[in-house]
Amino acid sequence: MNFKTTFVLLVLVVIGAGLWIYTGDREPADVEETVESSVPTQDRYVLDPRPENNDVVRVEFERRDQPTLVFERGEKKDGPGKMKEWRMIAPLDSPTEGYLVDGLTTMLTGLQYQRSFEPDAGDVSLADAGLEPPAATIKLTDKEGKQYAAQIGKSVALSNDMYIRVVGTDEIKVIGRNMSHDIERAVNEYRAKRVTKFTAGDARHVRIEHEGTTYEFTRGDGDEWVINEPIKAYARGEKVKALVAALGGVRVKEFIEDAPESLDAYGLDEPMLTITVTTEKTEKIEEEQEDAEEPTTQPSEPKFKTVVETHSLSVGDFADLKSTMRYVKPPAQPWVASVTQQNIEKLIPKLSELRDPCVTRVKADDVTRLDLTTDGTTTTLEKKDGKWQGTGELAELETEAVNKLLRAFEDVNAIDYIDDPQELSEYGLEQPRVILAVTTAGAVEPVTLRIGANTVSGHNTYVRVAGQTSVMVINAQRAAEMAIKPISLRSREITSSTPGQIKRISVRQRDKSYVLERKPGGRSWKMLEPADAPPNSAAMRELVNDLSRLRAKRVVARDDDESYGLSKPEVTIEYELEQPVAGPPPAPESQPAVERITHTLRVGRKDDRTYARFDDVPYVFQLDETVYKVLTAELIRPGLFDIKADEVVYLKIEAPGGTVEFEREDDKWTYPPDKFLQLSQKKVGDFVKELAELRVSAYVAYRAGDLATYGLENAPVTVAMRLKDDSTITLKVDQVRAGELPRKTAWVEQQRVFLLRPVEAEKLMRGLDNYVKPEPTEADEGRPKTP
Repeated sequence: MNFKTTFVLLVLVVIGAGLWIYTGDREPADVEETVESSVPTQDRYVLDPRPENNDVVRVEFERRDQPTLVFERGEKKDGPGKMKEWRMIAPLDSPTEGYLVDGLTTMLTGLQYQRSFEPDAGDVSLADAGLEPPAATIKLTDKEGKQYAAQIGKSVALSNDMYIRVVGTDEIKVIGRNMSHDIERAVNEYRAKRVTKFTAGDARHVRIEHEGTTYEFTRGDGDEWVINEPIKAYARGEKVKALVAALGGVRVKEFIEDAPESLDAYGLDEPMLTITVTTEKTEKIEEEQEDAEEPTTQPSEPKFKTVVETHSLSVGDFADLKSTMRYVKPPAQPWVASVTQQNIEKLIPKLSELRDPCVTRVKADDVTRLDLTTDGTTTTLEKKDGKWQGTGELAELETEAVNKLLRAFEDVNAIDYIDDPQELSEYGLEQPRVILAVTTAGAVEPVTLRIGANTVSGHNTYVRVAGQTSVMVINAQRAAEMAIKPISLRSREITSSTPGQIKRISVRQRDKSYVLERKPGGRSWKMLEPADAPPNSAAMRELVNDLSRLRAKRVVARDDDESYGLSKPEVTIEYELEQPVAGPPPAPESQPAVERITHTLRVGRKDDRTYARFDDVPYVFQLDETVYKVLTAELIRPGLFDIKADEVVYLKIEAPGGTVEFEREDDKWTYPPDKFLQLSQKKVGDFVKELAELRVSAYVAYRAGDLATYGLENAPVTVAMRLKDDSTITLKVDQVRAGELPRKTAWVEQQRVFLLRPVEAEKLMRGLDNYVKPEPTEADEGRPKTP
């Protein structure tokens, strides 16, 4: 055994001997108490009787060599048993960290002791127990004015237990709690650390002065905030609420001085920032009960009042060398404290974040009136019984167009702001393109938006809301959705019938025309011009469907053919519509009288857009591009030949890139110039099948197409086919425009000129190598590869 081990054992022996001496020399009372501890224990409260914690209204905490702490609270009037918050009234008047005071009252009212004895019993006197004088005295006063007090002594030797005595008694009690920390806690620890205390939702007005600029925000109905200074604009409610909440969240890090003679040392004589939040809340007025000879049985009507409070904070210089703390002072309080710079940064307003990018703050569904001013003329629309109504040209409205305009008005957001604008003429706002005035239900004044010129790039547009000083910049496309002509809100319906009512159609294009008539039975069509040409059933079905229920993309103008390519239309369509004759209904046994009415649709192109006029209707309609494709589709069946692939016995294609020639011998395709060349029978067979099923993109001349007229007499590509019956098919192919794939084609025997689809033209340009059977590899033949 070494010296260190011997020393440790010696210390343990000494401690054990000391404990035996301390516990062995006990009075009989102590022995009896030990015996009692073997039976079930009962609650043994230090204060007996003791008050309910919620009934305590005053706490006095006297501590040796420290100022006495006094806290008070009252009972709320809005309900029995509801208590107000604790407030320190000594050694200074201050809001309090209530949880610490609650901790004192809860501790004392619920404190239990382990054992008790009379002074000097067991050689422990009042002085030995630290109770003469005590280290601290806690006095509680309840609602009835009754007082409860206890004195706190020293810690029991070699334990965390403490001595305590109820004032007015001699008995010393031992508690299993060490209250040294409570006794030593500084006054400032009990002071409320929140600089201000209010409910952020009650805020109605915010004023901030920072670095020479004043910021002012006001809350209207609901949660809508507006900026009054330094600009007039809408505010983002959630950002202002965060700013308000940030003030409520500022906590004191250290109380510096309670009543400084001068604020200059703290930079608070001219604060770098001052914030004031005004709150409003409704409180019930508690009426005093008056004695009455005959008490009434009817409850009185509750009365309420509005309580207005202000909560302010001034922020001064940095409080440390690292610039992590700042001095602050609530104007209503005498003290100066320090808080973290992080708290203060949340109070500094950032206008770009606080202003609401939403330009109008209008809900489309709430709009009841729309005034649209263009070129000095105002058009008014009103919503009555949930339906939009107009007058004059807008007596027939396109409801979805009105709703789209209002949605654009609702959703428009600012990209940037010009808060100190020059003359409005600089932004095209003195004479704006459009002025939109929108009135909502319950609103006295409309929200008016002026839409001006585009920015230099053309991607953005200047706008301004009436009553606001700033000019805003918005997306040009969104501006275009609002800068519309009133006529564009007119109904977009052009025709309204059923497909079965259309009996005859004439389509005149610049270089060709078609005339078709519905066959008896009404399910198919006969081509009258070009005579007996096979109709394109799918194209006719789409054409008839569109003509019967034609709708415009928008209405763009009135009586202006020249500007929209309609003075020389690309397509003119006349169609006959069969409908019942107006008049009294026919007799049940008779057929209703019908009449045919001819309608005319003219279609033009301008700047890659499609426009149309219908009959004598004065309006110019813009059509969707898909409709244009239907109206100009090839109405002759696109299938060129009426042959089968196995009827072809010979094929030759001569082109600048080379010649391809195939001949069928005993159901096998060969290459006549070189009979030994092995061809891929499948590839050649597939190609011949594709030629037999060749499809036309559009006919240029279905009959009497002169090759010279269309520049095909000396075409660079010739396709020649011979059939089993020795008949021939010859195609001449050339480019439509230089550099393109050759697809302008003439069928020489039939004198038909047409355009091939690019995919079909590409097939004709394949070279011989595409059809040669590939040489077998060693792997294909199953032989091992040579190293």
